[in-house]
Amino acid sequence: MIPLEYWPVILSQWQLYVIILLVVLLFHVYLIRYLVLSVLDPLFLVLVADIFSWTIVVFMFCMNDIQLKYLYSFAFSQLALYFGLIAGKRWKKHPAAADPNGKHGAIPVVTFCLSGAIHFVSNVVIWIYAGIPIFRESRLGTFSGAGGFGIIERFANVSGGIAVFAALYVFTFHSSRLMRGLVYLFFGWLLLNISLSGTRSALLLMGQLFFAFWFIYWRDPSKEISFWGGRKGALFLGLSSTFAFLMIFLELGDNSLLEAVGGFAFRLVSFGDIFIMAYPNQVIEQIQGSNPFIGLFGGFLSTFKLFPTGYLYQSIGSQFTNILFGDLGYIAGPNPRHNIVGYHYFGVFGFIFSFAVGYVMARIQSRFYFGKGKGFDRVLRRSLLYFCLVSLSSDFDYSMSVLAGTIIVYVAIYFGVRLLVTAGKRGAALEVTV
Repeated sequence: MIPLEYWPVILSQWQLYVIILLVVLLFHVYLIRYLVLSVLDPLFLVLVADIFSWTIVVFMFCMNDIQLKYLYSFAFSQLALYFGLIAGKRWKKHPAAADPNGKHGAIPVVTFCLSGAIHFVSNVVIWIYAGIPIFRESRLGTFSGAGGFGIIERFANVSGGIAVFAALYVFTFHSSRLMRGLVYLFFGWLLLNISLSGTRSALLLMGQLFFAFWFIYWRDPSKEISFWGGRKGALFLGLSSTFAFLMIFLELGDNSLLEAVGGFAFRLVSFGDIFIMAYPNQVIEQIQGSNPFIGLFGGFLSTFKLFPTGYLYQSIGSQFTNILFGDLGYIAGPNPRHNIVGYHYFGVFGFIFSFAVGYVMARIQSRFYFGKGKGFDRVLRRSLLYFCLVSLSSDFDYSMSVLAGTIIVYVAIYFGVRLLVTAGKRGAALEVTV
């Protein structure tokens, strides 16, 4: 079933939907507080999506729109995910803060300049080639079928995160007015880029990056962490929600504010859109591709030419779209959550896959926030890994694709920075010799 077609059913029984939502929310309040450091921890939004997923699945069962086996499959896999998250948690009560007086060298400065320049140039190229994102029909697959041009999109996405981290590091540990001026200039460009991206969660992602950096480098380890981030955290969360609402309002064009509110509510319900498409009428049984290794890791390996692209499966999300909508002419589809992926590839044993996913997510989260060593390169790598895989339960294939692109871009920037730093040292040595 198409999510938009199911929306009238939800509206007609909205009291039931709200009751289920409140019950699910009560269960998740303690779970979220236990597993998440702050509302600005990226894992928070993942678990919020789980709340709406539970709600829509239980609602559909109450409406006799799905079979009992799908409710069981969803519930067992979701609980297994939570047990995996709990089993993988390794938090320290009072982790040591970074030493602000340590040696920081030229590496962070050059990393910031190089990644910032790459982010600017690659985004401008994309805008010239494919248009400004907010005005496109679809922001997915800009360079799909364009040969090697897809690497530009990877550089645009990954270099931005590296540049933000490096900019905050430079701003914190380098007192040069020139560098701080460049940092301000970069963040001005970043705000413009976010405004034109059309991505509703873009501003929230910025807040998540700031929180992560604050937790590792700015936080007072003797003080308790505020879940809501204090006044600044609550303010940023409000701004992020307002920005998301504004993006929806602009997408709807000339429609009224009331319709925009309805659109915002529909987006929240749509956290569980994959289940509306998969469970009613047993559409999930029509998904193709039976080899879990190819389905889970084929795309990742093919990025490095370690697996032939001709043997890859079409993404599960895209398959649902093609089944229900036909060929739209562009890439689109719901996020194939771990429940759907586990059921498709492993059947009744899908909960084992969900547990493993949760365990990996929790270990990476713990390693990022509480890992040993606060050096620039080490924390940057942990940051990239966490932001790549924190949504592993929401879309395994996409997370692995992002990880592959991140590895490529990080390695290129890493060696580019080393070459520039080495060349600078040689140039300085030659000047001294002369």
